[in-house]
Amino acid sequence: MSNAGGSGGASVPPLDATDPAGGDDAGAGGGGTTGEVGDAPRDSTDAMTTTGSCTGAIACDDFEGNAVGAAPAMWTVDIGPAGAGTVRIDTAHVFSGTKSLHITVMPRMDHNRAFITRMLPTLPDNTFYGRMMTWVVATPTPNVHWDNIRAQGFFPGTMNDGQYNYGGGQVSGNLMANYWTRAADCWKKSERRLPTGKWTCIEWLYDGAHDEMHYWLDGEEIADLAVPQKGDGCIQAGVNMWRAPPFQKLSLGWYNAQPSPIPIEMWMDDVGIDTKRIGCPTTP
Repeated sequence: MSNAGGSGGASVPPLDATDPAGGDDAGAGGGGTTGEVGDAPRDSTDAMTTTGSCTGAIACDDFEGNAVGAAPAMWTVDIGPAGAGTVRIDTAHVFSGTKSLHITVMPRMDHNRAFITRMLPTLPDNTFYGRMMTWVVATPTPNVHWDNIRAQGFFPGTMNDGQYNYGGGQVSGNLMANYWTRAADCWKKSERRLPTGKWTCIEWLYDGAHDEMHYWLDGEEIADLAVPQKGDGCIQAGVNMWRAPPFQKLSLGWYNAQPSPIPIEMWMDDVGIDTKRIGCPTTP
């Protein structure tokens, strides 16, 4: 059963964003057995009622309240190892208003990351939706596993953490879901690629109550990124079920598991986190 709900009690240590042992996944996507998974899009009335508004959300940030060149005030910046990237407000690409968040990651380094993070409140049913607008210059060449959206937490009463990740890479360079724990590194591959050179609306659902993940691009659910309890396979033999930890921390940005031959540049705007689907914002 999934560990839905709270933080797991006093025996659960705080998540340390600077500790490599605290959870950078090793890089899924290798060979393995194929899971028997249905890929039908999630049937939800939320998709018919969303407006793009962040009113009442767990978090909502359009980055307008920050000075150019500064770090975003609502978030903790997590860059690792030292010098691996940058996270700062700028005006080069904006979806709405006059500012957005610019994230860079250096090439030719493995397990490097440039994230913004925040602790999550105790979530009803251990479930939340997210939305962000992204502009990515280019994704790494194939054989580099990368993540953009990470939710993680410690399983109750243990020192073992788990992650739900959406990103992409490996052999095809396409979008990919990833499940990581200290005992598992699993994947679910898509035929779709992350759009580059334009603003793209990314939405996701991490449903810890049912051990499910769902992903939308510009309002369309990507069916082959839906993960109901298990994906395509895992590096470890005999490990298939994607049992969600209690989601305690959210990280958004960029992580490369293997060295990328190119630097990464992405911009982020209009981030929203809620217990219901938010939807894509209307074009300004």
